[in-house]
Order: sequence, then structure tokens, then C-alpha cells
Amino acid sequence: MSDAEASTSESKPVVVYIVPTRIQKKRLKDIKSAARRKKLSIVESFCPKVTHIVSELDNRFKVARKLKIVDYSILKGIELLRLTWFTACIKKAEIIPIEDDHRIPEPPPEEECAAPIETLQQIATTEWACQRATPLRHFNEIFCNALEVLQMKAEFIDSGQDHLRSLAFRRASCVLKSLPFVITNVKQVKGQKDIGGHSRQVIKEILAEGFATEVEETLKDTWFQKVKLFSTIFGVGPATAKIWVEQGVNTVAEALVKCERKNWMVQWGLAFHDDLIDQVQMIEAENLTAVIRAEAERILPGVIVTLTGGFRRGKPCGHDIDLLFSHPEEGKEVSFLPKLLTQLEQRSLVLCGKLEKSSYGDRVLSRDYNTKGHMDHYEKWIGLMKLPKRFCHEKINPSEYRFLMSNNAPVRGIETCTAEDYEPHSKKQRLCEGDPTPISLANAPRTWTARRVDLVIAPYSMYHYALLGWTGSKQFNRDIRLYSQKTLNQKLTSHGLWNFEQNKKLTASSEEEIFEHLSLPYLKPSDRNC
Repeated sequence: MSDAEASTSESKPVVVYIVPTRIQKKRLKDIKSAARRKKLSIVESFCPKVTHIVSELDNRFKVARKLKIVDYSILKGIELLRLTWFTACIKKAEIIPIEDDHRIPEPPPEEECAAPIETLQQIATTEWACQRATPLRHFNEIFCNALEVLQMKAEFIDSGQDHLRSLAFRRASCVLKSLPFVITNVKQVKGQKDIGGHSRQVIKEILAEGFATEVEETLKDTWFQKVKLFSTIFGVGPATAKIWVEQGVNTVAEALVKCERKNWMVQWGLAFHDDLIDQVQMIEAENLTAVIRAEAERILPGVIVTLTGGFRRGKPCGHDIDLLFSHPEEGKEVSFLPKLLTQLEQRSLVLCGKLEKSSYGDRVLSRDYNTKGHMDHYEKWIGLMKLPKRFCHEKINPSEYRFLMSNNAPVRGIETCTAEDYEPHSKKQRLCEGDPTPISLANAPRTWTARRVDLVIAPYSMYHYALLGWTGSKQFNRDIRLYSQKTLNQKLTSHGLWNFEQNKKLTASSEEEIFEHLSLPYLKPSDRNC
């Protein structure tokens, strides 16, 4: 054993994990029992405290694949050893020095690529991300994280070429997320669609060094750090963030003092930045959904209330809460949203926001692909809500939640409330006309946390298209819409699917039917995490 190995063994307790593959159950049980009798430390599952992995597999690649290692570099510093070493330790009743023949070898170069090549070729036949499952948890997180840093950098720079570079990094990341194995050799992605030379170089460097220099330099760059920080503020995009950086603003506190805040979102976003930067947990989103569903049902029996966005795709946390509303009897949803907002405000849930009327017309769906503007034209409310802090810690029973609110009295006149009635009050509130100001509210003692919330109303004939669009991900939507255009000469939006050859809208009574219209295999929401 080398001096370096000896010092490691002395400074860090040896913890052994035995990979059970190729070991008979009775023999494995006997080995574990003997190890415990001899006071040797073993664990039942692979975890961060493991220092030595013992296996009967014949090379390191097979061990990594069996353990479903997401980040191959985490095996650095961990000894991968043959079972014979550990049985010798048991006989000696102590950890013995490691000899070269105890170590599990690297695989032959040809074998590194041989195992997954059939799978890779199968995935290579799917040209579009909407044709393949992209799960939330995948095998290549270290590479995807690196590529997404470079994607973000390119988005921040935002020149013509950098926009294309940003999309290229995102597409490469999408492919890697869909692979059902860990990348251990850059040859595995050579020639793979959407993984270009730049992305391959990043992967190659990470495989060799455990990191990519360009990514590390980007993360340390002060300009990138500041633009990224300011872009997390509600109402602030990269363009505004870059202006602030050019003006010499360094922190959110400085922005609160120095920066002009004509946009109501920015004013409230700065004041409540500490709340909003903290990610919304699934339990909060589910509690708010349950509370709003109960209130919505009182106003419009039979209303459909669906939690969408990343939470519907299985993400445990997110930046905001998106709720989609509809009703099986089309037309019932008209004027529902201002009534709901009035009710929620009475329950002390609304902090501030803006109600936008529907701008949908017959030509919205059928007109030119290249029209720019809203993500969609639905009636919606975008704003901040006050979630009781209890929402963060325990499941709330919708039938008992009202004791958390300051006022449970029915709202008078709600039946006739319209957008024209609600919006003037809402505008006065968000533009901070009067006291208290956003910053005084944020700094005062309170029992609630500010959260970003979007409420969207869709007529039932468009509901499933809205559900598809508001579920995401952003890249999945971009890809399935481009696929629809390029492959089928159809236009897909959150409002519907227009067939230009037949010159008509294709109706759908489910998401599955939308996929059928597009000749795509159905992907459940948890497989749309591009």
C-alpha cells in the first residue's frame, strides 16, 4: 500500500459496500455476518460514506453501471476491489493493505462502448425530443448541468449566434437526459444528432478531469453571477439584469435602492426577493391547489382545477405555482376568474397581481407560424400570493383550512363581479398607491410567505391543449411545436392544433388524442422533462 493510501485509511474510517451481483445469497449473508463479527464496517446500500466497494464484477464500468452512478466522477477516491480482498480482511479481522491484483480493472476500450451501443442506435432514430421519453431523474446529470450552464451564459449574451448556441446546448442536454445509461466514453455520443463538437468536448473533459474548464470559468465569472442573480428577481429578465450590471449594481439590496422600478413586478420582486428565491415545495403547491379548488367549487360547481408546470411533471420543487381552470360546460368559465380572485383576496391570500383578459380570436390559431407575442391568449392572473407558513410543513385538509384565514365570511356581490370591477382595485394595489409599501410589508412580522402564482382560464374545447402547453417543459413545447410544423404542416399551440392542408382545427378530448393527431407515441407528463 502506498503512503497516500495509508494516510487515507488512517484519516477516514473504512466503510465497505458489497455489490450483490454474481454472489450467491447464502454466501453473501455469511460474508456479511462474518464481517460484523470481526467488527468490520459494512453498509447495506451504496451511500456517500462508502470508502471501498467490493464486487465480483470483472471491470469498473460494469460496477458503475450496476450502481446506476449518475456522476461517474464520484467513484474517484473510492476503492473498487475484488471480493477476495474483503474475505482476506475477514480472515485477518482487520483491513489489510491493497495489492494491485485486488483492484477491479478498467474495461477494455472496445467494451466501454459495446454495452450500450444497441440502445444508442435505437435512440438515434428518434429525431425529435417529443418522440422519446425524457425522465426527471436520469443517468447523466453531471454533463447536463454543465451544458445548461453554458446554455444560460449564451442566453445572457443574447446575440444572434449565441441564441443558436444556447439552443444547441439545450438540445444536447435533452438527448443526454433521455439515455438509459451513464456516458463513460465520449465515443458513445459520436455522431449522435444534436450533440455537436462543443458539447462533446465538454463531455470528454468531464470524463477525463471531473469538470470542464469553460464551465468552471463561467461559474466564477462575476458578470455571469450578477446577471444570473438579477434574472431570478420577479419581473426582471436578462436584458434588464445586464443594464443593472453595466450601471455598477452588485447586489439585490443595491438594486432596491438604485434601480428605477416602473414595472410593478420588479418593485414587488425586489421587496420579496428573499421569499421568492426560496423554491416552492410540492407540499406548498398541493396545499394551495386544494385551498383554491375548495373556493373555486363554491363559486362554480364542477370546475376543473389542475396543478400544471414542473409539479405535474414530477418535480419536487419549483419557482412558481401554475393552476389551470376549466369547466365541462363551455361558457361557464366566463367571468369566473375575477370572482375567484375577489374570494381569495377576502381570504387574505392575494398579495398583488394583474388580471389579463382573453385576447383569443378565430385567426390566432390559423395565422402564420412566425407571429410573435404571448405564450397564449388565455384570460389569466399573474401575481404573488400569501401562503400561510403552515402550508410549507404539513398537509392541509381543504375542509378545515379556513381557520388559517383572517376572514371566512361570504363575499357579498361576488355573483356579479367582473374584470371591470376587479381590475381597478387590483391596479391600485400593485402600483402601491397608499400604504403599506411592498418593502414595509416584506420587512414586517408576518405569518405568510410570498409565492409566485399564475391562474389560467381555458374554455373546455381548448382545455387539453392548454394542459399540454402549461405542463411543459419549455423545451418539450418548443420541440413538439416545431415537429408539428416541419413534419405535418400543422400549427400546435396552447389553444389547439390547426391542420393547414384541411384548413381546420383538430379537436381533442384528452392529451392522448393530441399525440394521436401528431402521430406520436404518448408521453406521460413525467417523461416530458427535456
